Amino acid sequence: MYVSYKTVMKKYILILLSSLFVFSSGCWSHKMGSELTREQVSQVRKGMSRPQVERILGAPNNATPDGQGGMIFYYTFTKSKVRGSSYIPIVGSFAGGVDTDQKNVTVYFDRNGRVKDIISNY
Repeated sequence: MYVSYKTVMKKYILILLSSLFVFSSGCWSHKMGSELTREQVSQVRKGMSRPQVERILGAPNNATPDGQGGMIFYYTFTKSKVRGSSYIPIVGSFAGGVDTDQKNVTVYFDRNGRVKDIISNY
């Protein structure tokens, strides 16, 4: 049985492209929120004003009143990456998934707009 060169090459190209898709799709990642550095967070000190904090950390993802005349600033950054095994048929259902890393900074201000506390997992 004779198989043409064109037919063989088409199969190889299909296998190559399929493999490339499977292995490269494991590199998908997603970032959401305010990406801060440890150095930025360490610059925030008790007694600083809200504008000073915003110059260092930027605008918060969320800000809410604390019920005592102060404010609470929330900075959250989430990074997710899909495991490559998620794209393997059948196996991906059991061994796949997403690795997620979340960093949070919460800054508490008193009624005078000064930092009274900061909590962070950086």
